[in-house]
Amino acid sequence: MPAPSLIDHARVRELKQREDARFHAARPLSLALWQRAQAVMPNGVPMAWHRSSYHHLPLWVSEGLGARFTDLDAYLVAWRELLEALTAG
Repeated sequence: MPAPSLIDHARVRELKQREDARFHAARPLSLALWQRAQAVMPNGVPMAWHRSSYHHLPLWVSEGLGARFTDLDAYLVAWRELLEALTAG
């Protein structure tokens, strides 16, 4: 018999929903571009797996240098941080 889980799944869902809402609110330009893209591409992205790989707005890159890039809403992202976030579970 497996040990009972110590993880509060309801709390995890609550935190995820809160962080997704914060992510969306902080990226108005990305939201506008994604909505515009939905008129010409299924799900607003060039490949179906892009939309099903994560549950927040797609990242729209405005410029990059080395292992870092800046998204359309002026957030600096390091590739390592992005890969860690995408593979965290």
